[in-house]
Amino acid sequence: MLVEKAAKQDKSDMAVFKFFVQRFRKVIESPHSTARALSSAIRGYGFFAAPCKLFMTEDDVRFMFNEMMQKSEQLYLQQGEVSDDKLNQLPSFLEALASIIEQLDVVSIDSLELLDWGF
Repeated sequence: MLVEKAAKQDKSDMAVFKFFVQRFRKVIESPHSTARALSSAIRGYGFFAAPCKLFMTEDDVRFMFNEMMQKSEQLYLQQGEVSDDKLNQLPSFLEALASIIEQLDVVSIDSLELLDWGF
């Protein structure tokens, strides 16, 4: 729906887009988010990659990719033991990363190396 409306550049649609992206980011960045909330926010963030490219720029989509990679690195590579809750979130990360990468016209070698190293 937001993708269809993005061509019109309506300010209210942009406000809706920004509201949800900010909410998703707040949940993703919070150390107090529950596993369920985090998983939902990650998936939502991925779903908003296409509207991000239309409402914003490809650099913003690239920023989304980098954020998802940093968060996945924090959860899976830096914090020792990986719990079942974290493993249950892995598909959400992969789906979000796939959605974000789909919106990038060019995927850099560095981004591909991050994916290879991270997963």
